[in-house]
Amino acid sequence: QLLRIRDRAGKVSALNANPAQARYECERGRQNIVVKARQMGITTWVAGRFFLKTITVRGVLTVQVAQTREAAEGIFRMVQRFWECLPKNMREGCLRRSRANVGQMVFPELDSEFRVLSASDESAGRGLTVQNMHCSEVSHWSGDASATLAGLRAALVPGGEMVIESTPNGAYGCFYEEWQQASEKGVVKHFYPWWMEEAYVAAAVTYLRDDELVLVRKHGLTPAQIGFRRGLEASYRGLRSQEFAEDAELCFRASGECCFDMEAVERRLD
Repeated sequence: QLLRIRDRAGKVSALNANPAQARYECERGRQNIVVKARQMGITTWVAGRFFLKTITVRGVLTVQVAQTREAAEGIFRMVQRFWECLPKNMREGCLRRSRANVGQMVFPELDSEFRVLSASDESAGRGLTVQNMHCSEVSHWSGDASATLAGLRAALVPGGEMVIESTPNGAYGCFYEEWQQASEKGVVKHFYPWWMEEAYVAAAVTYLRDDELVLVRKHGLTPAQIGFRRGLEASYRGLRSQEFAEDAELCFRASGECCFDMEAVERRLD
């Protein structure tokens, strides 16, 4: 009821859960890993949840870690909007801030703090004691992502909540390994394909290819969603399966532009 975001139209509106956000809220655990298509709103939802947890409990440190400094600044602007849209009596009362620079928001009355860091900082999270942690776009972290993630994990208190999320970026690296090992570690796995976003529609198609028929029968895609998918094929080509994931395994394998016909390779593998 209190949180406000800037929507796709650029207007400030209430944070109402879209289908992917609603499913995440129902299925989340204490430790989570999320593979998703682009612009599904998971970062926004986690930021909102963690902001509420920070301003309603004493002695809480929440940390969100983005892939770059620019991305971190973008997330912090979103958190700043959460606070600015709260009722005036809250902002000037118990939620008065003693510090609110780029990346840090401190609430002295609660002894709580919200920080947004960049994974490009090798010392990110070191020396902190964190109750809520969100690592965003981990597959695109630079440097030794595994070492950075290990240092952040060490800062999380026992019983703390952690979310690791990203679009896929190849069947290798830190994020891919985390996804593969999640079940063994007791981490809840979440996968959100592009068609869960209601805005991803285009002009409806009038005929279906064999691969499109499979999606319609299996997932109930509409002609307008198939039209959007064809637009993705024209715009993203070999990157479509990576940027707008449809399958939790194939999205890792189909990474980047390939000199071979990947659909033919997949048919032979099957």
